[in-house]
Amino acid sequence: MSELILAIEDEEPVREAIIAALESSGYRVITAEDGQEGLERLVSERPDLVLLDLMLPKIHGMDVCAAIREHSEVPVIMLTGLAAEDDRVEGLTRGADDYITKPSGRASWRRGCARCCAAAATGRAMTARRWWSATWRSGRRRARCTCTTSASA
Repeated sequence: MSELILAIEDEEPVREAIIAALESSGYRVITAEDGQEGLERLVSERPDLVLLDLMLPKIHGMDVCAAIREHSEVPVIMLTGLAAEDDRVEGLTRGADDYITKPSGRASWRRGCARCCAAAATGRAMTARRWWSATWRSGRRRARCTCTTSASA
């Protein structure tokens, strides 16, 4: 059976592009249009991975991620237009496993999903958020995390 991905994205054209890209790669995709619906679908559908926009209606994506982390270790990839380093650091320290900025291509989405699903399937812990947390606390700021989807899958 293929992995089930929950895409929480309020913009319909982006949602449709995510569905097309991931279904063509063999994933099953369900969607939610806002943070509240996303949390409800997470509980009812139990996906293998969450693609999470940040600028969502009802509940902001950072808060959705924190709520997910209170109850689940499901991999979370933030897919957002917020590209500043501080946003990336906050996302990873709040619990995201990866952070992809928009605009990004379908290949980035597929690589990120493949890497996170493979890590979850083999029981390997995701390291991006832990690496950023340790680096940030130690005062060694990096321009970008080497664990992001720009690296090969």
